[in-house]
Amino acid sequence: MDSKSSLCQSSVIVNIPSSKSLSNRWLIINYLLGNTLCLNDLSTADDTRLLQLLLKQLEEKSSNVFDCKNAGTVARFLTALLSMQSDGEYILTGDCRMCQRPIKPLVDALLHIGADISYLDKLGYLPLKIKEKKYTTDVVRVSGSVSSQFISALMLIAISLPNALKIIIDDKCVSQSYIFMTMAILRQLGIGVQWKNREITIEKAKPFLKSKYVEIEKDWSSGAYFYNWVLFSDDFQLFISGLYKDSVQGDSVVADIYDALGVETIYTENGIFLRKKNVLLPKVFKYDFSSCPDLVLTVAVACVGIGIDAEFSGLDTLPYKETNRIEALETELKKMNIDVFLHDNVLYIKSVGDLYPTLPVATYNDHRMAMSFASLKMINKDLFIENPDVVVKSFPEYWEEVKKFL
Repeated sequence: MDSKSSLCQSSVIVNIPSSKSLSNRWLIINYLLGNTLCLNDLSTADDTRLLQLLLKQLEEKSSNVFDCKNAGTVARFLTALLSMQSDGEYILTGDCRMCQRPIKPLVDALLHIGADISYLDKLGYLPLKIKEKKYTTDVVRVSGSVSSQFISALMLIAISLPNALKIIIDDKCVSQSYIFMTMAILRQLGIGVQWKNREITIEKAKPFLKSKYVEIEKDWSSGAYFYNWVLFSDDFQLFISGLYKDSVQGDSVVADIYDALGVETIYTENGIFLRKKNVLLPKVFKYDFSSCPDLVLTVAVACVGIGIDAEFSGLDTLPYKETNRIEALETELKKMNIDVFLHDNVLYIKSVGDLYPTLPVATYNDHRMAMSFASLKMINKDLFIENPDVVVKSFPEYWEEVKKFL
């Protein structure tokens, strides 16, 4: 029996959803291609189901009001998609938090290339009124400092524009791995994409796939949470199916991060094994999360759980997520006797004594807060997560999978 077969027999097998980020991009692409593709294994996340519902609503013209709730990707992608409809008038809105999340850089870019969009309340935020308008230019400028979703939204609609599109990024670009993901999808469609310096050029070409069947990768962001469950255990192994080393998802870097923290990732043709390994832990774990901001909460909890200090940079997008994740992380860690402070956009986490993971953990209606902090149950089983159902946004089956080994 080889070592991988032995691992399989001794490991708990967990299942994770498909990538929400990939699913939502392919849903927009499929709509623009007249729903001619077969998208296999779409994410079960609420955000993906919501986008499916709203795209069906658009196709059937059953309502001109589109409620994106608190789904940032849905709101940004639909802003671009609705702006290129050939008829009608649309209202795009969301819940209270979504209407506090910025949309102005994307709206400005769409206005520049001919869209007709106006704000119905506060300048720069949902709700929006979007009317029919023809595109008038093939060059657009956009800020990349708030959300990469603005850039991806423009890239996705480029496949239906009459000419090639050049996107000029005015300032620094956050979460670049998600732009690389969008580029990979366009190239899979046979569309040339070039990114040089601060300019992205999407060539004009008829989209072409050798097969109409598209397989959606499993979600590395969801798989990342299980690294902590292994890290905090005494001798525990997990197998996660459907994750691979050569992935278009930026969050696959989690394997390298945890290699330094004490979890080994073993790749197989069917997925990955996770098991503890002996490492000399750094006194301070430093990392730049510019390309993988969704991992910040999980890695912060990891450092707290194993008792090492941390310094995190690349946090620009965190205040604009489902909640202000920097403030939420500070609040919850301070309740656990951890010193946390932000200085010059670097987050410092310092252990000042024994960890107290006993008070209820508030989740701020943020799925990643719930799933990241939950792993501290391996340290104190009395830990209580408030509003646990918030995980349905990206990983509805999370608690069922955790029950397999908790």
